[in-house]
Amino acid sequence: LTPADVGLVAMVTAVTGFAALFKDLGLSMATIQRDKITEEQISTLFWINVLTSGVLMLMLMALGPLLADFYREPRLVGITVALASLFVLGGLNAQHFALLRRQMRFVTVTAVEMTALVVGAAVGVGMAWMGAGYWALVGMPAASGLVSTVGAWVASGWRPGWPRRGVGARSLVKFGGRVLALDWLNYIACNADNFLVGRYWGSGPLGLYAKAYRMLELMTRQVNGAVGSVAVPALARLQGDPERLRRYFLNGYGFVLAVSTLVICSTAVFAGEIVAVLLGPQWTAVARLFVLFAPGALAVAIMNSQGWLAVALGRVERQVKLACWVVPVTVLAFAGGLPFGIEGVALAYSLVKVALIVPVTRVMTDGTCVSPRDIWGAAKYPLAAGAGALVAGVAVRHLLSPTWSPVVVLLLGGAVTAGTYLALLLGPFGQMRRCQTILRELTRPAGSRAAPMLS
Repeated sequence: LTPADVGLVAMVTAVTGFAALFKDLGLSMATIQRDKITEEQISTLFWINVLTSGVLMLMLMALGPLLADFYREPRLVGITVALASLFVLGGLNAQHFALLRRQMRFVTVTAVEMTALVVGAAVGVGMAWMGAGYWALVGMPAASGLVSTVGAWVASGWRPGWPRRGVGARSLVKFGGRVLALDWLNYIACNADNFLVGRYWGSGPLGLYAKAYRMLELMTRQVNGAVGSVAVPALARLQGDPERLRRYFLNGYGFVLAVSTLVICSTAVFAGEIVAVLLGPQWTAVARLFVLFAPGALAVAIMNSQGWLAVALGRVERQVKLACWVVPVTVLAFAGGLPFGIEGVALAYSLVKVALIVPVTRVMTDGTCVSPRDIWGAAKYPLAAGAGALVAGVAVRHLLSPTWSPVVVLLLGGAVTAGTYLALLLGPFGQMRRCQTILRELTRPAGSRAAPMLS
C-alpha cells in the first residue's frame, strides 16, 4: 500500500473514530467501575449501546458526501459508508467485553482480541496482496470487528434481556456521560493534527504522518490498555483502602512506563532500519517523524496511566475540566507547526506534550492517595534506564550501520539496546520485584481475583 492509500482511510477514520466514542456512551466503563450492578441494568445499557450505534451508522453514511467535499476527494464516500456499517458491531459487543473485564477474565479478553487481530490482519494482507488497495484497510477492521463480537458473546456467556425502566440505570448513564465527555475532548486533542495535515497537505503527507504516529504508539497503547484493564477494576474495589490502592497503582504505572520507555527509545534510535525492514523505500520520511514524535510519545506514556486513578475513584469530572484547557492548547500547537509541514506538526506534538507533564500530574493526583512525588519515584528509574539504553543504541548503530544490512543492525542493535535497558532497570535500579508483581497479576486465574460479574 502507498502513503496515499493510508492517507485516504485516515481522512475518514479521523471522523468515524470520533463518532465511535458515542456508540458506547461511556457505559462500558460505568459497568466496570460500579461496585454493584444488576442484570436488568446491564441489559438496559446493552440496548442503549445498540440503538446509539445504529443511529450513528446512519448519520455517518449521510455524512460521506460532505466529507468528500471537505477533502476534495470523491472516493471517501464509499470508504465512509463501509466503515460506518461497522458501528453496529461495536454496540453489540460493548457490554459483553465490559462484563469480561468486570470479572477480571483478562486472559479471555486477550484471547478474543488477539484472534480478532490475527484474522483482521490476514484479511487485510490478503486483500492488499490481491490488489484491493485502500479497501484492504477497510476489510481489516471489518473482519476484526466481526470476530471480536462473536468471540465476546461466546466467551461471556451472557445474553441480554429486554430493556426496563426504573432499574437504576440513570446513574450509570450519568457516569458514562462524564467518561464520554472526556473521550470526546481527548479525541479532538489526538486527531486535530490529522484533520489539519489532511486538509492542507493532502492524503500522501497525511499517510506518512499517520503511519509514523500509529506505529510508534501501537505497542505502548497495547501495553497501557492491557495493564489498565486489570488496574481500573482492581483500583475501583480498593477505594476503601488508600494504601493498597496507592501501592497497586504505582506497580502498574511503573510497569507500563518501563515497557513504553524501552519501545520508544529503541524506535527513535533505529527508526531508519525499522522503516527499511518493515515498510520499504516509499516510506523513508517516516523515520524522521519517528524521532520527532518520540519525546511526545514518552510524555504521553508518563501522563496517560494517571487517568486510571480518576476513573477508579469516580472522579472523571476532574479529567474533563483538565481536558477543557489542554485540548485548545494542543490544537493551537498543531496549527503553529502546520506551516512547517508534517515534520513541524510532529515537533509541535512533542513540545506541547512535554510541556503538559507537570500541570497534568499535579491536577490528576491532587486529593488522591498518590502524590506527584510518587509519580516521579515510579518514573525516574525507567527514564534513567532509557537514557542509558539510548546511548548504547546510538553507539551500536554508529558502529554497524555503514557496513551492515538494516536487518542485522536492527537485530543486533535492538538486542544491545534492550539488554542495556533491562540490565539497568532490573539491576542497579532494583525494579525486578515491581515487574514480577504486575506480571503475576496479569497472569493470575480470574477466579483468584474475587471480582464477581454481578453483585
